[in-house]
Amino acid sequence: MATYRRTRNIVASVIDYLTTQINTSWSGITVVKGFEEVYGLPLPAISIRCESSVRNHGEIGDDAEVRDYQIYIDIFATDGGMREDLKDFIMDNMKVGCVYYKYVTAKTINGRNTTIQSKTAEGRLRVTKMTETNVKFDIDKDKVVVHDRHRHLIVCTVSRSKLE
Repeated sequence: MATYRRTRNIVASVIDYLTTQINTSWSGITVVKGFEEVYGLPLPAISIRCESSVRNHGEIGDDAEVRDYQIYIDIFATDGGMREDLKDFIMDNMKVGCVYYKYVTAKTINGRNTTIQSKTAEGRLRVTKMTETNVKFDIDKDKVVVHDRHRHLIVCTVSRSKLE
């Protein structure tokens, strides 16, 4: 039995939240952790990753800090219209933030994969900044890998607003 650390808890919380929100309005969209896994999946797909964090002192003279995390949400759509619709849908849902969960995991029998044994709500993730951009390549779209033809990137800065 193991517990995720902060960054993995944040990524898993965002994946849980977006999976739930997307499944209420869409079908056939997979939300996964990381970037590489998407290329083995059918489109459409969304990947969630945490690329960096910024540590801010919570109080002068104390070691406690408040961290801001950069969450990258990559949308891999089947066409330009879906890309725009998914982008707007995700941004509308992310602007309100989501529940932060602490996860307890266990290895499967083969020892290669982990499964979630439990999750406990421990506050909220607040989105303090959000930017988005269409991912374009310098070559003709027909020459780009099919997964990257209608790709979009949303970057959210999130905080637990809690001293750590």
